[in-house]
Amino acid sequence: MAVMTQLPLDAHSRQLLDALGDAVFIWDRETRHFVDCNRKAVERYGYELDTLREMTPFDLHPESERGLVEHYLTLPGHVGVRRYHHRYRDGRLAEVEMRVESTHAYGRDALMAIVRDTTQEADAARAIEERDERYRRLFESSTDGIILMSSAGRLLEANRAAQDMFGLSSSEIIQRTLADLVPEDSIPMIEKTLENLEHGGDLRLEMPYQRQSEQRFAEISASSFELGGSRIIQAILRDTTNRREIEDRLVRQALHDQLTGLPNRTLFRDRLRMAIEQAKRRGERFAVLFVDLDRFKSINDTYGHSAGDRVLVNVARRFKGLLRPGDGVARIYGDEFALLLHKVKDHTDVMAIARRLEQALLRPMRIDDTDLVVTGSIGALHSDAGVSTVDQTLRDADAAMRRAKQSGGAATRLFETEMRASTYLRSDLEGDLRRATNRRELFLRYQPMIDLQTGYVAGFEALLRWQHPTRGELGPAEFLDLAEATGLLGPIGEWGLAEAAKRVLEWRELANSNELSVSVNLSNRQFSELDSEGFLAKYVEDIGLPPDALRLEITEGTLIESPAVEVLADLKDSGIRVYLDDFGTGYSSLSYLQRLTIDSVKIDRSFVRELGETARAYQIVQTIVALAHSLRLRVIAEGVETEQQLELLRGLKVDWAQGFYYAKPLLPDEAYRFLTDRLQTRTAS
Repeated sequence: MAVMTQLPLDAHSRQLLDALGDAVFIWDRETRHFVDCNRKAVERYGYELDTLREMTPFDLHPESERGLVEHYLTLPGHVGVRRYHHRYRDGRLAEVEMRVESTHAYGRDALMAIVRDTTQEADAARAIEERDERYRRLFESSTDGIILMSSAGRLLEANRAAQDMFGLSSSEIIQRTLADLVPEDSIPMIEKTLENLEHGGDLRLEMPYQRQSEQRFAEISASSFELGGSRIIQAILRDTTNRREIEDRLVRQALHDQLTGLPNRTLFRDRLRMAIEQAKRRGERFAVLFVDLDRFKSINDTYGHSAGDRVLVNVARRFKGLLRPGDGVARIYGDEFALLLHKVKDHTDVMAIARRLEQALLRPMRIDDTDLVVTGSIGALHSDAGVSTVDQTLRDADAAMRRAKQSGGAATRLFETEMRASTYLRSDLEGDLRRATNRRELFLRYQPMIDLQTGYVAGFEALLRWQHPTRGELGPAEFLDLAEATGLLGPIGEWGLAEAAKRVLEWRELANSNELSVSVNLSNRQFSELDSEGFLAKYVEDIGLPPDALRLEITEGTLIESPAVEVLADLKDSGIRVYLDDFGTGYSSLSYLQRLTIDSVKIDRSFVRELGETARAYQIVQTIVALAHSLRLRVIAEGVETEQQLELLRGLKVDWAQGFYYAKPLLPDEAYRFLTDRLQTRTAS
């Protein structure tokens, strides 16, 4: 039989009941109506006491718990602590913890329930549970590896990504320490890292790790925290192997030539800087060889850039094959290579290696069923020459290379101190040349060309000059190479063409000389870059000059090194005439001349100079005239200085002549006076 508690509700008991922090309900076991409650019950549930007395426990529970209520109402004695839901008057559904006991009150059998609202506790518990679940999901689903380990580095747990990184299962990984998962030479770093983390804080580093037999790299963010009195280290790992490979490739691309695979100028400069520092500190000698391939442009123009690329790759391979251990070769720019030679005793050693480079280049290269022979101009510099900076060293080697090229190429020149002065002069001259166009220091002189049959002025050759502010009047030989190397040749050439065209147009009108023409010299590059759309023809048409009044002079070397046939055909269609300058000194053959749509050939002055002095010169000129006339080409002799030369040329049926015998190159006003004087006299010289 259940024990019933007698509940005396005197004033003191009421005071104790109302002082409780939990709600207390008393109801009649028989009628199941509430007969009493404490103040907390009224406050929490929101019902007045009189209202509660009309209610039963069923009114506090949701419908889904009706069976549970029926159960505890029928239990005799102590029901114990149970968890239920109660609905407050305002509609809120609260989670409650309720202890029900049998008692005796108000002279009847009753039940007393002490009810504690556990909603906040339940919410907090659920929040903790949800947080733990979220952490577990994040832990397992993270694409970054996450490991937990003791302060000694023993692995306690690892997520799936970490297991995949190391190639180990969960059971395999927790049997190891972090030191087991890195290369042996990284263990001291791991031990130092664990030591630092043991004292709190966090750490970020990149380290290698082992995935079975493969070494990879990971970025690690690690921190430590206290758990159950022990220091736990949490590490987040992100594999950086692919990123490092991409970065390495980018660095390699930035420091290596994409075509040949050789180091580029940037990397070569860095290695040269280190060689200079070692030379200063330890006295170690070194040498630099600067190689520029001769006539490489003609290979590109004749066989195409693909063939040119294969030549460069072949040259790079040959140079690499000649290197000693520790030496290096780089492609500096275009067809320029540089070699850095370590532990070179003296100039004799340098020149011996340079000779080997020359011989390596001379071996024929098979390109598209053609055997090509490439030569190079080599500048050699030994550190004994006195080097202090990278830039100076490269300038000195370049100066020696240019001296080799000026001597005709296919040669090596050892740097000498006097070359440095010419380099500085060239540098100063470059700055002056860049300012020359703005200062209007460039101008044209005009040398008359005389028709030997009539004695009239047939035309003028426009000759470029530079009035240098300190060095006086300079001829094109003193600055055109520099203009081409610095990219100024194009603008200067365009100015010269426009100036000459406008000048001859003016003279034709003033002197009423409709047959007058002007010839302008073009370099290899200018000729190869002529606009195939008829730019020149359109220009002369726009200013009112007949196209045949403009003559372009090119050398035999230009024809060999340019796509001549196509360009000449375009010029012929536009009406512009072409002179082949310095004829007899180059490579032209009869069969080649027959393919070219040129108008005239100019006999080189070296043959004219020897006329009357050697039979050989006379025979050469005679042959040239006969050859040209057979092809219906006009023959012009340049460099005529004596009456004897002039008479011999007339006898050989040369068409036109020019030279100091008639006039030196003249300023525009002088040239116009010469023209009008000849027109007035109309007598041949």
